[in-house]
Amino acid sequence: YIEWNFHEPEKGVYNFSGDNDLIGFLETAQEVGLVVILRAGPFIDAERDMGGFPYWLLTINPKMNLRTFDPTYISEVDRWYSYLLPKLVPMLYKNGGPVITVQIENEYGSYGCDFEYTAHLRDLFHQYLGFDTILFTTDGNGDVYLECGKVDNVFSTVDFGPGSDPSAAFAAQHRHQEFGPNVNSEFYPGWLDHWEEPHSQTATSAVCNTLDKILALNASVNVYMFHGGTSFGFGSGSNIGDTFEPCPTSYDYDAPLNEAGDPTPKYYAMRNVIGKYLPLPNIPVPVPSPKMELPPIVMNPVSSLFDYNYLEDPIPSLFPLTFEQLKQRNGFVLYSTNISVHPSDPAVLQITGLADRAQVFVDSEYSGTLSRMHKLFQLPIDVQMGSKLDILVENQGRVCFGSNIGELK
Repeated sequence: YIEWNFHEPEKGVYNFSGDNDLIGFLETAQEVGLVVILRAGPFIDAERDMGGFPYWLLTINPKMNLRTFDPTYISEVDRWYSYLLPKLVPMLYKNGGPVITVQIENEYGSYGCDFEYTAHLRDLFHQYLGFDTILFTTDGNGDVYLECGKVDNVFSTVDFGPGSDPSAAFAAQHRHQEFGPNVNSEFYPGWLDHWEEPHSQTATSAVCNTLDKILALNASVNVYMFHGGTSFGFGSGSNIGDTFEPCPTSYDYDAPLNEAGDPTPKYYAMRNVIGKYLPLPNIPVPVPSPKMELPPIVMNPVSSLFDYNYLEDPIPSLFPLTFEQLKQRNGFVLYSTNISVHPSDPAVLQITGLADRAQVFVDSEYSGTLSRMHKLFQLPIDVQMGSKLDILVENQGRVCFGSNIGELK
């Protein structure tokens, strides 16, 4: 995945060094004998903040229609790709690099049906990468997804996990893609996690059974995720289900290689299935890496939020400003005011537009927590005329999938 948000955190400020060294990553892949399926966005999902979009798009136009032919959105996509795509040309397989194919968008058929938009993306890739670069799309394995996800002159693939019927899935693929191989570009050996839910687990037997059926059809398969990793910092996204579902930084995914990079029983079982169809490499099978022993970690108070004058240079506003209006990509915002009326006893604080989680303080003392995840939007508080009210709002990650991806914080 290429995460736009990662490489252009602020408009016109590019970062392709250190952890963001995309070209160095691709070169390393080639050095160790790997080829690369490159998923260039602009939308990637991947449980990343705003599905990989940079937050500052919403500062240009809060009503911007993402993932459509909206002029303000398209102009930013065009500008981004004019910077990114030329960097990829030497990395293409036809030019001696490791990149064998490039994905347009991501599961677009699950979002919209703007063919002008997807055709424009295709033309941009052709313009910069040439007409002989293999482009592909990924969509769910049903007609309802492929009808809007399919792009003319781009290879259509499907995704599905254990429990699906591979024959039926590939039949759906070829109802919209007349020629080409059967391809599952996202085969799920596990699933993602959300805060306060049990760690997601998928039975190894179910994964291996479906994988066996896929390979028996001589299909191509890309395992998502093969290694479950960690998204450090504030980069994880969120989903909307029955309630707001923020993602943790762990992306273990119950994958064959776990978050520590260690092989699991699922790894060895999947390896055995693959060995039925392809010769396994004559190299040592990986084993878990050594771990250091750690004593118990004791947490001790160091300082209070209010020990420092964080409001030394506040941004005044009659009404609370969004993170985007404050040009605050993620993290926390402290909203502070003094009560200028005689409140009822007890008073009720209500924040109907809270997009995440808020800790409430009265005169620097903790009063309670409001939470979108728990659908808690009002709190009785003990305040007086002149009391200082502080609301510390935590951005738990912008929505990464579905119609809420352009939501303000």
